[in-house]
Amino acid sequence: MSTQQGKQKPTRRVVHKHLRVGEWLICIDRELDIYDAVFLSRDNRFAVYPTTLVKQEIGDKLPKAFETIIGEFTTPYKREATLVYADMLREQMRRISSTGECHEFVNGLMCLVFEVCPEGYGKRLCDTTWFNEDAMYRRIYDVLSTENMLPNPCDVTALPPQPVPPGISKGVRGVCFRALRKIWFRHTPPEYMLFAHELIHLIPGKRFKTPDADAEDELYAYHLSPFVVELAKRGIKPPVNPVRLFEIDNTTIILEAIREVYNYEFKDLKEYYETLGVIPILTKLGDVDVFKLEYDPAYPEEVIARGAIIDLIEGSKHGEGEFQVLLRLLDKLSQEQPRQGGE
Repeated sequence: MSTQQGKQKPTRRVVHKHLRVGEWLICIDRELDIYDAVFLSRDNRFAVYPTTLVKQEIGDKLPKAFETIIGEFTTPYKREATLVYADMLREQMRRISSTGECHEFVNGLMCLVFEVCPEGYGKRLCDTTWFNEDAMYRRIYDVLSTENMLPNPCDVTALPPQPVPPGISKGVRGVCFRALRKIWFRHTPPEYMLFAHELIHLIPGKRFKTPDADAEDELYAYHLSPFVVELAKRGIKPPVNPVRLFEIDNTTIILEAIREVYNYEFKDLKEYYETLGVIPILTKLGDVDVFKLEYDPAYPEEVIARGAIIDLIEGSKHGEGEFQVLLRLLDKLSQEQPRQGGE
């Protein structure tokens, strides 16, 4: 190596500063003219300084003064972070300080947190190879787009597996950013169930029965995804969106569908379950010597209805009868005005 080559400064550098007030992650790539920075304070506030803003503020003082000036100007890209999210950011900032993913990390924050997405970050779902080469993905999408509840797949962005979006923990296999119409999978092509799961999250305006919208949204996605995949496998386009099943707020319509499918006048849901010989959720055995079920009186009717739908979905994995009951319910819901559950 010549003396001149030895004196050349690296064109790409990542600086991680752990200070008393917080942590800095600074990205420098002189060859590509990239200068980014992220600051995460001790009290979980973070700020992003993308290259465009840095160039605008520092101007011709780049690149020499970048590290010394970066903390002296403000940025509109600021947010409060939850403790969990801030801890994940800290972990990623430390890891990235020893990799070449710094600029990609900043791009991810800008896109997913501040909705300022660099051109080319991700690909339209309709343009991804795995979505186009396996017909099952299109079928799953078609099932969940019933009643136009999903946007066109060309209006949904599939983010690349790498880099992992900022703030995503190691055990997460997929994420939906509903407001941004973006989905991400750790591995592609994703499993059918996982694909359906994230698309269910993508559907806006679902009806919830408790104040905990996040938990209920997860309930929708977790329990409905296997039924959606089975509909897609059979090539069934339902008359209404499957998410409507969780809008049912009483057991009357469920019992009607069960009676019609089984061609038997079950007295109530308990008799149906007793006939099948299963113990559904929200119930208990009333007599240790006789298989007799009792509903816990603490549960309101709408919660019992939701539990019955979950039981039917779980049962449909093993029995055709339960699957047909769910189909009959979707048909009945298509005739309901207004939608079950009210506005």
